[in-house]
This record gives sequence, structure tokens and C-alpha cells, in this order.
Amino acid sequence: MDLAHKLLFAALLIFAATIDGTQAAAMVSGAVFCDQCKDGQRSLFDYPLSGMKVTVTCADGTGQVTMSREETTNVFGNYVMRFDGTPDLSNCNAQVSGSGEGSNDCGATAGPAQKLRLMFRMFGMEIYGVDSLLSEPSQPMSFCPRSSNPVPAPIITPTRPPPPTFRLPPLPPLPPMPPLPFSEASACSHQYWTMPEYKCYWRVLNPETKVSLIFGPLAARRYGSDMTRGKAFKGEETRIKLC
Repeated sequence: MDLAHKLLFAALLIFAATIDGTQAAAMVSGAVFCDQCKDGQRSLFDYPLSGMKVTVTCADGTGQVTMSREETTNVFGNYVMRFDGTPDLSNCNAQVSGSGEGSNDCGATAGPAQKLRLMFRMFGMEIYGVDSLLSEPSQPMSFCPRSSNPVPAPIITPTRPPPPTFRLPPLPPLPPMPPLPFSEASACSHQYWTMPEYKCYWRVLNPETKVSLIFGPLAARRYGSDMTRGKAFKGEETRIKLC
């Protein structure tokens, strides 16, 4: 509440104190300002508007208008309305409804309506206050600061490339398995032993070794005690597995 509004309110209190208690009434006071920067609120750049029409409208619970009153602001931008009796102003709103004889460049758009607030009640007298009403020009003034909340740039989420795929080099082939020992019926067949190339392996046993000494009594009874390995290799008995 600015100084002019406070002085007006004090004058209303003095006026109400001088009224006889039988004369019940309600009074509404407020002010209209030019919202030069069109920011929807009072600021240092705003000034009071004279000659602006203000309408107080009251409605019932269904939204039906039950009462309406219009007043024009004075040179200080203030307005005062008097309602005789004891009207119910709890559901009333005040709004700028137009510009009168004092038409100016700040009457292009009316600001939002404001609800009446009960500020004082005594001896059947009720005084209501209204927050500052605003009227806006068609365009904000050039000296007005720019919006402090610019529209943020859209956030672009960078697309991450897929991680590189690492491929291990192929494993070298396994070396061939060595031949399994004793994969045949004997460590070596009689065909190998009959070959001259294997004579160098005859170390402990040689061609003169008796068969009976190597294979025991059964071989002695079958092939004779004189049968040697050399004779066995040369004869039909080569099928005997000697190693």
C-alpha cells in the first residue's frame, strides 16, 4: 500500500468515526497503475492513472451477478465507492473496465481482477481494500528491462557411438598329437624285428638269444630249447611276437 492509499484509508477511518452508528455502509478503496513493462506486477516504472473506470462486481454462489458499481479514478489514481446498508461484499472483485475522459496510451489492456479484502469494521461501517489494479499499454516501453527468465534453449542429448568391438586373433592350431605308444597289439610287430634296420636295437637281446630264455618253458617245449631269435626270425615262427 503506497502513501496516497494510506492517506485515503486514514481519511476513510476518520469519516467512518464521525458517522452515526445507525447509518450502516460499506466503502471500497483502491488505486490503478500503468504497468508500463507489462510484467503483471507493480514496479519502479509504473505510475498512477487518472480517469480510469473501475467496476466492482459481486456474484452469488452460482456465479450470477447480484450487484455492480462503477467509479472513476481521481488525479492520484485512487477510487472510492460507497455502498449503503450492509451488503455482502465477501464475493466481490474489482477490475479496470475502461478509460474515461482521461484516456491515455496505457489503457490498451486491463490487468486481472482483484478480490475485495475486509480491512476494518466498526459501528456498522465496513471498509474494504483492493490490491493495486493494473492497466497495460499495447507494447512495453523501450526502457523496460528484458525478461530475466529467457526461454532456455532446448537440451540436445548427444548420441554416444557404440563402443568399439574388440576381436581376439584366432588361436593357433594345436600341434598334432604324438602317436600313442602300444597302440598295436605289441610294442613292435614281428615284421619290424625281421627288418635289418632294427639290428642296431639288439643290445641286451640279440639273434643268438634262446627263445626258451626269453619266453620260458612253454616256448622251449613248443619250439625246442635250441631255437634262437635269429632262427625264429628266419623261419615260419616269425609270427611270434618277440617284443
